Amino acid sequence: MGVDREIILRLLTAHGYAPDVAWSVVKTISAEHVAHHAEKAIIEVHQGEKVARLFVNNAGVVWPSTERLEARLSAMIHAHSMFPEGVQQTMLVAPLRTKLGTVCLTDTPHRWYLSPVAVGTDLEQLVQQQEISQPQALILLSRALGGYHHIVSRTGPPPAAGVGDVVRLALSESGERMAATYRAWATGDYSSITWAARITTLDRRLMEGAWEVLNFLITQDRLAAIDALPRTWIHDDFQFKNIVFEQGQGSARGDSRELSAGDRLSVIDINDGSYASRLFDFFFLVTQGVDAGPFPDTAAINRKEMQTLFQHYLDGGGTQLTPEEVHLLPNALQLKAMAIAEYFARWSPDSDAHEKCTRLLAWVGIIAESRNVLREVAPRD
Repeated sequence: MGVDREIILRLLTAHGYAPDVAWSVVKTISAEHVAHHAEKAIIEVHQGEKVARLFVNNAGVVWPSTERLEARLSAMIHAHSMFPEGVQQTMLVAPLRTKLGTVCLTDTPHRWYLSPVAVGTDLEQLVQQQEISQPQALILLSRALGGYHHIVSRTGPPPAAGVGDVVRLALSESGERMAATYRAWATGDYSSITWAARITTLDRRLMEGAWEVLNFLITQDRLAAIDALPRTWIHDDFQFKNIVFEQGQGSARGDSRELSAGDRLSVIDINDGSYASRLFDFFFLVTQGVDAGPFPDTAAINRKEMQTLFQHYLDGGGTQLTPEEVHLLPNALQLKAMAIAEYFARWSPDSDAHEKCTRLLAWVGIIAESRNVLREVAPRD
């Protein structure tokens, strides 16, 4: 397949390149769910002796979500402009604006945009290639999250009218939607939500346990309480594959978990986030990367290790949590786990859905058992 060459040419022209500029596709990136998100590509653009590497990104959204995407990406451009050199060796890779000041092509079914290509290798590949250990990757993820939250903290909220209503995550609405799914899984009644029957092979105890937790969060007004927390432009997918590590000249990584002089972490794939509580961004940190980590067990959350990760979050530029954030942290993480499980159940290939949902729903129970540990070690005011 690959990205339509006409789309790429139109993007380049919109960003000021001549119609006859020389360019080539270096890599095509196939989406995990082709029916849900189209493919993406990395291209090289040649202008004399200069070569620019650009990421051709498809946000996979159609109207009216375009307004939400424009607000999100514009906020990322603003954040990058305020911290062009990054924070504590963490950089934000923001999209590029067109000649007209917009971010995306607006007259195509999906919304395409360009961004620079981050130099280096993402943490997921480094772990898979055994160049760094998973604990090392978690340290780097923690530092990057602190830097990212610092960078976006100076960016204001979305517009109050219209687009703001789309960008601001309303947990009351999404919670009710999730409730229908988890009620069906727990009871086995799929009459009102037939697609949920795709993963009926899941352990019944996991399904019932998740429904019990979600029902508690709804009836005890925990969703409304999380909605009332301070908001920021969260990444919403802050995991290993979206953090690129670039090793500085002369630095030696070895067994060290610290960044050396010249090393850099780049945060990529920033189009999916919303204006919500930063607690949701801690999910992959607490759950050890989920897919990249070991299969969860009852001892998955280690007090000392979690305390170390939170300290690296602060060292990277993050700030202390408020007392309200500390109290609601386990609940926000549980909501995040259930939301991702629902997504995978609906969109993942059948061969992947079972294992992914099993891992995620297992974490719902682990977080419940470890909620006091999380609250005790979380960095607080």
